[in-house]
Amino acid sequence: MIFFWFFLLFAWCGDWLDFLAYLARVQQGSIAAVVLAAALAGWVPMRLLQPCVDRADRAPMDRAAWVILVLMGGFFLFKAAVPDTSTDVEYYHLYLQSPGFRDVFGQNFAPAALGSVIYPLADRLFYWFRMLLGYRLGTVLNCLLAMLVFFQVRDLYLSFWRAHWGASVLAGASVLVYQLVMQLGGSYMVDLVALPLLLEMLRCALFAPARQKGDVYYFAFLAAAVLTVKLNNVFYVLPLGLWFLWHSRRLLSFRCLALSLAVLWLPGSLYAVYSFLETGSPLYPFYNAIFQSPYFPVLNVLDSENRWGPVSWAERLCWPWHLALYPGYRLCELVEPLAAAHLGGLLAAVCFLLWGLWSRSWREGHALEWGLGLVFLGSAYCWTFLSGYARYFLFGMILGNIVFVRGLFLLRGCGWRRLTAVLLVPLLLAPVLAFYETGLGHEWSWRERRFHSGYRQELGRFLRDRQLVSAEQAAQVGAFVQLDVHGSAYAHIIRPD
Repeated sequence: MIFFWFFLLFAWCGDWLDFLAYLARVQQGSIAAVVLAAALAGWVPMRLLQPCVDRADRAPMDRAAWVILVLMGGFFLFKAAVPDTSTDVEYYHLYLQSPGFRDVFGQNFAPAALGSVIYPLADRLFYWFRMLLGYRLGTVLNCLLAMLVFFQVRDLYLSFWRAHWGASVLAGASVLVYQLVMQLGGSYMVDLVALPLLLEMLRCALFAPARQKGDVYYFAFLAAAVLTVKLNNVFYVLPLGLWFLWHSRRLLSFRCLALSLAVLWLPGSLYAVYSFLETGSPLYPFYNAIFQSPYFPVLNVLDSENRWGPVSWAERLCWPWHLALYPGYRLCELVEPLAAAHLGGLLAAVCFLLWGLWSRSWREGHALEWGLGLVFLGSAYCWTFLSGYARYFLFGMILGNIVFVRGLFLLRGCGWRRLTAVLLVPLLLAPVLAFYETGLGHEWSWRERRFHSGYRQELGRFLRDRQLVSAEQAAQVGAFVQLDVHGSAYAHIIRPD
């Protein structure tokens, strides 16, 4: 986790230095700025964050964990051989990877269209991987993030599951059961970047309650980092934050709250200010009915599409269940065929809440189950009312599996071992289907044909694709003519000027 903090803070410190250079109208991205950003990123985790991170239990590796890591790494590298050509990556993700802040409505008119000023911190993490390893292997960051998420879920399971190999198998199944995770192999999509931070928030809120004010500041910084990486993560920050604040209320004072709010505001402030200076809206293009930027119609960006999410109050009340039972209805471009696994977490959470409401003594003696149920269902309904788009509920699905496994642990402890084994079978077998379907090309780049023909030629381009075209070819480009936004990021990479 500490290495992930370093890369995240390195990108963030570099953006702060570039933003100051942007305001001063001087050169951005100098070697001195890169060195200073690396020094700051190394100092902050070691001096300020290390004490909090060290409190997480670290369990030794077992054979099951090694097997799962090999399977994950092999599959993600298998997909990386064929380059990512998904729509959003060609549209703005590659553009946002490049460090620096630009006059997007001056020198060039919105090079990545509506994505030109979206908060870029998550995309920045991929930049150095792409520069060092090339376009194909640059996506290896998503593989490393998936492995980190596996370790974090495994550590949570080991807090109540004694067998190391059993916790490893359950953690692997909990993370890999959904195609939404497998589809990010070989991709520059950023949906995995926030998961380690959210799981750390979950650990701090439910598995390792705050003991001193430093833990409060650490949790506030986690929340700020999660929102800066992707604003849609507010679905999870709200219920986790409320639970944490309630159980840490004895540590809170006016000074502590003020400093926590300052910590919460700091990480994303430069991106909000930059967006406001360029467009007149700190959240461009979202919620433009409120901020009314002149570069977008006066409406909320999702209102203009109206493709995803519930359309009535009845659907809003049932939408988390829709995800499990009707995955093809207004949830995502790619249907998640294994969304039924989400049903186990929903049922377990409802049982925890009903049991807790019925028996106060059970609620007080099972605070973990009570908290997991509240946070999970709270996140599910925050997601329902604010979005309803399945890909943004990726952490919620993994959290549902954690709730489900905790419920199975209670059943096992009550002597229902056979029932526990029967309920575990679908969770353990589902990742096989996820590997199979995604390997066939059911993912954002639709690489099925490339997997079947010309795969050897693609493998030969590993580490040889740091540039899309040669410098001589790029110099011959006089202008780009685009009929839509697709490919705009490639144009920026070929001729940044």
